[in-house]
Amino acid sequence: MIDAPSSTTLLTMNEITNNSSKKSFLLRLLSLIGSIIIGIGLILILIMVYKNIRPSSSSLNVNITTTELISINSMNNSISTSSLLINTSIRTPSNPRCAQLTFDLIKSYPMNDIPYGFAIGDLNNDNMLDLIVSRYTNNAMDINFGGENGTFQSQVTLSFIKYLGYMSIGDVNNDQNDDVIIVNENKASIMVLLGAGDGTFYHYQFLPVGATPFDVKMGDFNNDNNLDIIVSVTDNNVVSLILGYGNGSFHVRNTVLTLRSPNYISIADFNQDNFLDFAVCEVFDNTVSVYLGYGDGNFRPRIPHLLTAAPYTSDIGDLNGDGHIDLVIGHSGNNNISILFNYGNGSLQSPMVYGTGIYPAEIGIADFNGDTYLDIVVANYQDSSLLIFVGKGDGSFPTKMLININPNSYLIIVVDLNNDGRIDIITASEDTQTIDVILNTC
Repeated sequence: MIDAPSSTTLLTMNEITNNSSKKSFLLRLLSLIGSIIIGIGLILILIMVYKNIRPSSSSLNVNITTTELISINSMNNSISTSSLLINTSIRTPSNPRCAQLTFDLIKSYPMNDIPYGFAIGDLNNDNMLDLIVSRYTNNAMDINFGGENGTFQSQVTLSFIKYLGYMSIGDVNNDQNDDVIIVNENKASIMVLLGAGDGTFYHYQFLPVGATPFDVKMGDFNNDNNLDIIVSVTDNNVVSLILGYGNGSFHVRNTVLTLRSPNYISIADFNQDNFLDFAVCEVFDNTVSVYLGYGDGNFRPRIPHLLTAAPYTSDIGDLNGDGHIDLVIGHSGNNNISILFNYGNGSLQSPMVYGTGIYPAEIGIADFNGDTYLDIVVANYQDSSLLIFVGKGDGSFPTKMLININPNSYLIIVVDLNNDGRIDIITASEDTQTIDVILNTC
């Protein structure tokens, strides 16, 4: 006989089920409460981290006005200049690379004569930029071979005829080596030097262009994939186009009549038809004219644009972000620059005028502070300074920065010389007869 279980130990199926349900409910409740507590904790941690890493409100969209004296880093053989005087009012971009421009004048290279013109390229194919400088009165051209960190390691002097002037670098015979085109006033010609790719030249020739050639540029004006040469001839009031065959030989294809005393040339596609055009400053008529190319080496009649004063230098770039190439003109006699925005068809808007230092001698255009907007640098010849106009990308330049440099500097090259992603500045001083390298440390 089986004894019945006592009343104290006997559980019905309903009681077992009820107890199990209560335990399951309590476990789910505790799990939910724990998850909520953990979630709140994570939110609090994220808030604290965000507060710690967020930039302070004073560094975003705030106008800052400073006058700061910054020391220039000393290096061997550097010149005695000891400081850069910076006057600036900066509106920090939303994602800038740097909040304030800074530069180091790292070295000065003696030329033993007045440097007249210079150009930059890789003449010995070592992936370092070399600098060529023409000496106006010493019948010479100096090649400064590039080294590490934006320096030039050695110099080679080539003797030629007197009065070498402005120059341009490109591959005119399609051998993958840089060649040099240089203006020569003495022979009323340009000189073509074919590069061997090791820093030497194996052939040169003179191409007659007429009295007092001034500026020279290269581009493919007839769409044959060969570089052509365009040169302004001041006394003849013409611009000569010399078409290249692609093997280092040329023939004069077109002589374009200009207004009086053409000097600086700018090459671009001003009307977006995929054909190269050019603009030239015409000094005695206070005019800059745009000549639109047909793509076959011929040009339409000029589109003249009257300026407020005589134009003595120029450069190009899209300054307001509309995809059209604009012009900047320097007026040395009036101590200002003019910005002419392009409508996109070769016609330019009325000039916007900005004051500069005394005698703006040359202009460079580049993005110096890494905000993707183009800035303008002007060499003020009689002020011994560079003036940088910091662009906002909409065509305005509310911020100026002044850099003290060697006296009577009048040439500018803007280029990333030391491969750090920042645009540097090279200038030439007539007073000290030097080439000065100014590295961007922004």
